[in-house]
Amino acid sequence: MSLVSSLPAETDAAAAVVPAARKQVHVFGDSSTSTIRYTVPVGRKFVGQASGEQTASRIYLTVEGADSTATGSPLYVGKANESYNHENIKLELMAGTKIRLYYTHLIGIESDE
Repeated sequence: MSLVSSLPAETDAAAAVVPAARKQVHVFGDSSTSTIRYTVPVGRKFVGQASGEQTASRIYLTVEGADSTATGSPLYVGKANESYNHENIKLELMAGTKIRLYYTHLIGIESDE
């Protein structure tokens, strides 16, 4: 009787990629809409929301293969004429999406796709 045993060798399936830990993301953008505040990393996705601080609050998204500039069409997150009550925009963004903000908070979870 032996007290030593061998473990079976790992298979390729067992050596599969382990998902990276989820990451909490919070970014705030001030009046500079030319600054990219956050980019969804390769192999990751972002699920969260954008919340404005004023009626003119907005978010600009640049998606891979498309062009969105500071003079392009933004998504407004401020609720018109109600400066202390803003709507949140729910977002699910894929890898490569670049985000620029104007007096807006971006908050959510980054995780593997």
